[in-house]
Amino acid sequence: DLLDQVATTSAIAGTDAVISLAGPRKLGPTRIYSEGGRNIMAGMRATGVKRGVFVTALGTSRDFRMPPVLGFLAKNVVGWFLRHGWRDGARFEDELARTELEWTVLRPPALNHLAPRGRYRRGIADHLWSPFRLSRADLARAVLDQLDDPATVRKWVEVAW
Repeated sequence: DLLDQVATTSAIAGTDAVISLAGPRKLGPTRIYSEGGRNIMAGMRATGVKRGVFVTALGTSRDFRMPPVLGFLAKNVVGWFLRHGWRDGARFEDELARTELEWTVLRPPALNHLAPRGRYRRGIADHLWSPFRLSRADLARAVLDQLDDPATVRKWVEVAW
């Protein structure tokens, strides 16, 4: 339970790195990124773990590189429904950036259950053009790929097909 500081720290103890794929389960107000993330960061500091790969969402930055109509819809229609999670993710990313931790934040688009393609595009501190979809399996691969990649330390990374 990420909202339980003691349980979170206990889960982190003895690890080399943290991977967090936590996210909101519904469309309403959430604290899973900000409060859960704060607990992860505190647990990492308490146990001496420096490296972490975290997943938020593409809309966390509210910047997109898409054709104009699709960008408008993403920001204003989809963004309205996902606003609570996106805002909470942005709060978490802001706090994380102020730490001494060796973090990477992945920002995937809408996830699906399609078969993995075994490849994905990534933009390291750069927005991808038309980042529409990604399978959950390819996101898992992307998370593991960033874990040992020094080019992504202290950076956000957009990933998509």
